Amino acid sequence: MRKTIWGAVALFMILSAGAGFFVGRQLSLHGSGFDRAQMSEVPDWLVEDLRKELDESVRNLVVPAQITVVPIGIRKIDASIKPSSATEGTPDAPDLLAAVKLPEGLGATILYERRNGNYEAVFSKQESVYSYQVVGEDYLVLTTDISAVQGDERALYVIHKTPEGYHEAWSGIAHRRNQQETMDVLDATVKLDPEGKTMVYFSLERTLDQTGVALMEKSSYQLLRYNERTHRFEK
Repeated sequence: MRKTIWGAVALFMILSAGAGFFVGRQLSLHGSGFDRAQMSEVPDWLVEDLRKELDESVRNLVVPAQITVVPIGIRKIDASIKPSSATEGTPDAPDLLAAVKLPEGLGATILYERRNGNYEAVFSKQESVYSYQVVGEDYLVLTTDISAVQGDERALYVIHKTPEGYHEAWSGIAHRRNQQETMDVLDATVKLDPEGKTMVYFSLERTLDQTGVALMEKSSYQLLRYNERTHRFEK
């Protein structure tokens, strides 16, 4: 079993080194990856957008102090920009990633693209952001928290920015843990080549006893290629 696991890990590392795979620096949305001083205040329209993503019963919990906004691209923000009206004097404003995390695993995430002086929502999920990675100049990899009844789960989203706009190029499981008599755990990650044409999804599944000792381990990987027609990574 150990030989199988480490053989797969070795193969993955060889692929990564030989093909120049990389994933960029992973940053926590609530850590040092964002300097809140860059935005003096969260604009009202952004607060309302996040509230609309959630059930009415929890919308009142979405307040500016609970919202994190990350610039994607050029690190400069003008908080006065409205989502439906052009603003002069900010030609280099970046795209924005906005997220809110609420109790009991609830949350919302919206990605805004800067278009002709306006901010337009191009991607949204009723999930809070666990971490994000900017890969090269064209890819954003999001890890989000998903509310789970019997454990915890995180999702992976690979988002590609093209001249036509953003596209969700792939999605899958980043982490899953189910606790019963034993604990079943899955951890996974993605690697992209420098040109964004090939992606590897690598996963490790484990079954642990109540003391944390591994009873079973299984690793696997999928090699996916980018389809220019569908804007998706496919087998």
